Amino acid sequence: EVPGCWELTEKDYEGVAFYRRKFTVPAAWNGKVIRLRFDAVNFRSEVWLNDQAVGTHEGGFTPFEFRVDKRLKFGEENTLTLRVVGPILLQDKHVDGMGPMETPQWRGAITGGIWQPVRLIATGNVYVEDSFIEPKISNDSATCHLQLQNTGDDAVSAQVDIAIRSVGSSPEVAATASKTLNLRPGLNRQDLRLSIHDAVYWSPENPHLYRADVSVTVRDKVLDRWSSRFGLREFTIRDQQFYLNGKPFYLKATFFEGLYPVKLAYPDSREMAIREIQLAKDAGFNMIRPWRKPPPLMWLDLADEMGVLTVGSMAIECMDFPIESERLQGWVENEVRESILRDRNRACVVQWELFNELKRPVLKQMLEPMCRLARQLDPTRLILEESGGLAQGAKMFLTYD
Repeated sequence: EVPGCWELTEKDYEGVAFYRRKFTVPAAWNGKVIRLRFDAVNFRSEVWLNDQAVGTHEGGFTPFEFRVDKRLKFGEENTLTLRVVGPILLQDKHVDGMGPMETPQWRGAITGGIWQPVRLIATGNVYVEDSFIEPKISNDSATCHLQLQNTGDDAVSAQVDIAIRSVGSSPEVAATASKTLNLRPGLNRQDLRLSIHDAVYWSPENPHLYRADVSVTVRDKVLDRWSSRFGLREFTIRDQQFYLNGKPFYLKATFFEGLYPVKLAYPDSREMAIREIQLAKDAGFNMIRPWRKPPPLMWLDLADEMGVLTVGSMAIECMDFPIESERLQGWVENEVRESILRDRNRACVVQWELFNELKRPVLKQMLEPMCRLARQLDPTRLILEESGGLAQGAKMFLTYD
């Protein structure tokens, strides 16, 4: 079953599994740019499409994708194959050079395999690769930091339209922007700031969400549409107090392991996830700290909607684990980068927690460069360098600092 972790199939299984799926791609997709996106596969993924190599990825809790249109057969049956090496936690063996307790791994259970959804994304040859939405309550604005990919051989003139709407039964347009851009082949960056009329701030009492819709048009043809929800809010520290939206905020946070009866790292149902978040709110908590792994997207959707602050935590380490290897630094940097890129538009995520109770020099020396990387990717959130403070004290970096 996909998505699903290996524990659902065989208890404590560790090692290798092969996946195979046959599917048909519409003939009308011929000529489009098509990407194959995995929300999370634990841990090492090797991907083939129609017996042709696609690529590999290492990391068990963050999304990754490959462009695959040159390998697809349109209007015909295609075969997708994955070889997945899961984390090794209990057994004394090595697979592909990875040994026991070497991979960054959440401690709750073995979540080996394709344990989050998979999709195909079809666009024109110009598309939105990413957009970081930077909200500011000082002037009630949202800046869309666009990354536009032109896969063609020539520069093109593209019109970019952005509309920001309140999320709800009768969504109102709060801001719009439009600009014609000359997009060179490759990655193009463009920042567009939108002033939000009659701005409503996101908070636990009123978790108001906006949605930014971006469209890219070339020669009167829409080549891509991209959207993301976000909240207009600011969370920081001043005068030795937490502040939310410019007002003192007494923070009451609870630890959250994120372990479920059947699906382990993924809620057994949406109703179960709603109930656990509501139980925390009913008990008086206004923040949840998911412990040492990025929560599934569905869980964060609910946290956005139900109005609970969350800590952006990463599956990097805990105290003496993972065991040091020559790959560890690369894996850690990958987790930090991909976790922040995945969740930096979330209203509920107000703080990045990078490390936890460090004891070893190889990770202690990564504190500063990983904080710099996190700040480069996202200037808008607090950064907790190391919870527990075992390395050199738990340092908190303010927004834009």
